Amino acid sequence: MSVSIDKLIRMAEQISANISIDEDSQHKGEKLALHMQKFWDPRMRQNFLEYARSESGAGALSPALAAAAEHLSADNAGA
Repeated sequence: MSVSIDKLIRMAEQISANISIDEDSQHKGEKLALHMQKFWDPRMRQNFLEYARSESGAGALSPALAAAAEHLSADNAGA
């Protein structure tokens, strides 16, 4: 499975947009990470995390996506 990082980010932003508008970025990130754990292929999550950790990705992600990357990283560290 090869999904471009642009498509992964677009998908993640769409999911984030559908999470309650009243939620703060950290809570949205937690819900987004949970969605990714349940429904995204592990390779998709890995590509997202690699981008989030990269120099170009670190500053480019929305606060909710950055929070999701933090949650996914923490989940991977505990696994």
